[in-house]
Amino acid sequence: KQWYQRRVRGAHMGMFSELAILYSKYNPTKMREHLELFWSRVNIPKVLKAAEQAHLWPELVFLYDKYEEYDNAILTMMAHPTQCWKEPLFKDIITKVANIELYYKALSFYLDYKPMLL
Repeated sequence: KQWYQRRVRGAHMGMFSELAILYSKYNPTKMREHLELFWSRVNIPKVLKAAEQAHLWPELVFLYDKYEEYDNAILTMMAHPTQCWKEPLFKDIITKVANIELYYKALSFYLDYKPMLL
């Protein structure tokens, strides 16, 4: 990994974005690792679209969090809890939600989905 990171230091943002999109289509298991390494170098709106089209919900939540779209991250977690629910992440993101109505909806969801964790 270190060799790879040194080699791509001067690479264009488009390369990272297109590689993430290709991973979403052809090798979804590699997309998460790629995003964790290079999330700051991808065109997040473009990659968000690809992740949503490929139904990669955990990656979508990850990108929403990095893009500071906390409302969308919570909505995605509530819509697909079996695939992208992570309690610490949910608790972290819920404190950053801008929409008060969504905040209450998320708390209600939490009570229904994981009542023993509160």
